[in-house]
Amino acid sequence: MYELLTKYLPELNKDKFGEWVFDDKNDGSPEHPMHFPFVNYDDIVGEIWQAIYDTVDQHPELDIVKWYNKLLKNKEHQKLSDAMNNMDVSQKDGRTVLLLLFTMTRRERSCEGTFAHYFDDGSVRRWIQRLKDIDDGVESAPSSELGVKEEKNPIVFTGALQKFRLISNNICFGPEPMPGDEVEQRLSVTSSGGVWLTRYRYGGIDDRSKLLGKEKISADENIIKNILDAVARNFEKYDDVMATDVGVWSLDLTNTDGETFQINGSLIPNSCHGLSDYIREMLGREDLFLFDGNPDRVDRIEVSYDRHLEIEMKEPIDPEHPYTIWDYHEDLKIDRATETIEHFRQIMSECDVYNKYHVAEGVPDFLDDIEVDALSDVKGNPPDVYVDPHRSDSYKILITTKHGGTRETSGTFDKNGLPEDWPEFAEKLYSFLSFYGIGEFFDERAYGKVRRRMNDLIFCNVVFENGGKEYCYQSDKDYDAGDLVIVPAGRDNHEAVVRIESGEYHPAEEAPFPLDKIKHVIREYDEEKDKELLK
Repeated sequence: MYELLTKYLPELNKDKFGEWVFDDKNDGSPEHPMHFPFVNYDDIVGEIWQAIYDTVDQHPELDIVKWYNKLLKNKEHQKLSDAMNNMDVSQKDGRTVLLLLFTMTRRERSCEGTFAHYFDDGSVRRWIQRLKDIDDGVESAPSSELGVKEEKNPIVFTGALQKFRLISNNICFGPEPMPGDEVEQRLSVTSSGGVWLTRYRYGGIDDRSKLLGKEKISADENIIKNILDAVARNFEKYDDVMATDVGVWSLDLTNTDGETFQINGSLIPNSCHGLSDYIREMLGREDLFLFDGNPDRVDRIEVSYDRHLEIEMKEPIDPEHPYTIWDYHEDLKIDRATETIEHFRQIMSECDVYNKYHVAEGVPDFLDDIEVDALSDVKGNPPDVYVDPHRSDSYKILITTKHGGTRETSGTFDKNGLPEDWPEFAEKLYSFLSFYGIGEFFDERAYGKVRRRMNDLIFCNVVFENGGKEYCYQSDKDYDAGDLVIVPAGRDNHEAVVRIESGEYHPAEEAPFPLDKIKHVIREYDEEKDKELLK
């Protein structure tokens, strides 16, 4: 279970796993600022760090991130950190030991050198050895003994929301923030007291955040009521989604009866289903962390393509102009605000085609899957590439992100001239647009369908494999060609997955197979329930 970590045990039998590096070349002046001390770790430290996160991700049943956040909420994390040095883990369970390792990684993010301490004093080796003992079957106590009680989900808020306090902290696994970087925001919203925001910056190696400022955000009673209502609705039933390698948020909800509900979550994009964007819009503040950390995102993609082609004529009218010109042009626009995709093709001067797709929520979801730095890395063609004097293909890509403005990428429209991830983008977009087809005017399944008469029975022709023999089954409902259904098969009538090839309607006396022998479709295929039948 813990083999990602225990495989490193043979490499942990040494005294030092890194060296502190101090800046003795700069004097701290504006021209020569001093760098904070840091630890130059051995490679194995980084590998184990990643293995801790991979193990947490592979075992969601242990709820490590949730337990860690409960420690934060109960203010037990400092108590745990203080006890980690001398804790006897010989009878601890796997969750507790993995929580110790996870806590160490979080401490390292805010306190440089934490890893050096726990690696050098042998703690990491003791903890990982305990995980190996567990894998080998050594009995352990089932309790975590960390003062945290298990809670059942989903979390439910009840009553009328009077106020809430949201703490959003974006320190996570990754590059250490600079001392001036904003890392935490605390937003308080009350029905009577208004909206207050307190902001903190990273304090550096001393592990203390520094106050950046406190302000009251202007908002009238109606705006405050709308925000409170939206937050209350979102947490009437909330299944928390915890993730590693990201920041966290902590929320206190207080209803008009004085009851307080505490909820924790991860700062991940689209957390709480657009609630963060709604609050930012209502308050007119695009700088709020809230529930998603205010990540950058792609808001608009524009692509233009031009092909200029000179085609030599066999018998030109004017010998001095032996070529005919064909200029082809394409435009693509994907826009979050309007939730539209527009595709324009100027095939020739008097022939153009225009398609517009308006897919509410679908287009924003498509853009959410595009990285903010997508379509920017271009390999480029070599200097000696052949250039056809009678043909040119060029493109320009404009990508507008929420925080980064608009950036441009351009070049020749070929494998090396296009961004390296263009094939992936094109395939993803083609799949998205193809889903909507070109309409039922041209679909034989629509215009070729015969309507069933009152006394007709339904028969389905199915295949068990591509190119296989067709078998006829009776059905109690209509299915479309291509649908997957479950049918009884063989002498033992075991359940099998088949694909509908076509359907027919016949009265009983004209049935294509004797009714006393024909088998019946059991049900439509369910991907979750029936996936084992495909193996």
